[in-house]
Amino acid sequence: MATPIIKDKISFVIPAHNEAEVIEHTVALVYKTLNEIHLPFELIIGNDGSNDNTLNVLNRIKQKYPFLRIISFDKNRGRGAMLTEAILKSDGEYIVYTDADLAIDLSAFGIAKHYAQSGYDIVIGSKHLSESDVDSSKVRKIFSVLYSKLARILLKINISDFQCGFKMFKKKSIIPIVSDVDSYGWSWDTEILLKAYKNGLKIKEIPVQVRNLNMRKSKVRLLRDSAIMGAVLFKLWSIDRRRLRQSL
Repeated sequence: MATPIIKDKISFVIPAHNEAEVIEHTVALVYKTLNEIHLPFELIIGNDGSNDNTLNVLNRIKQKYPFLRIISFDKNRGRGAMLTEAILKSDGEYIVYTDADLAIDLSAFGIAKHYAQSGYDIVIGSKHLSESDVDSSKVRKIFSVLYSKLARILLKINISDFQCGFKMFKKKSIIPIVSDVDSYGWSWDTEILLKAYKNGLKIKEIPVQVRNLNMRKSKVRLLRDSAIMGAVLFKLWSIDRRRLRQSL
């Protein structure tokens, strides 16, 4: 069951799995950004069964950040599972999430908030808009473009980037969607957007700046995760086609 909504409040969610080396710095930067908006907020860190020192770091710094909440799984259940859990337990009118390494520049937050407050149900960052500035490997860029093109063809949704790690939702709009999502891993974003689109939610894409600020390898394992995400994508396509035939 979802937590009641507090008007104008921002719930900022960061899923974290084995992020001990960056999580304290990330919390400090996000907290600074949230303090500047002059709206009520909470910062939720979703500890997805980390087996490093992530939870200990969060417990140590919790007293320093009074609006910091920690949600923790005993075992690693997947980024999507943690995002679903955090969204259901958040109480903000607007929910935004980004990944723990802050590869997406936080300047996207103010832009997303503007569009969400202007009537959009979902605001998503896109690495593929002409105004976006993306610093990543050629292999990752190719994978991202190919996946997005395939998703657009199969799902028939005019979205340029399904998997960007920055999205903002209106809670009242997304709760019925997130409660019906089956994906627990990286495909969570694609399923959310498909179901949101099919339910008539207003979606806005915004350009982002992408940087590998911590100079570390991505946690996305391209071969394995590509196969999993591809399989889920075809599953979503198959379900969508079945529903379409049943409606005729």
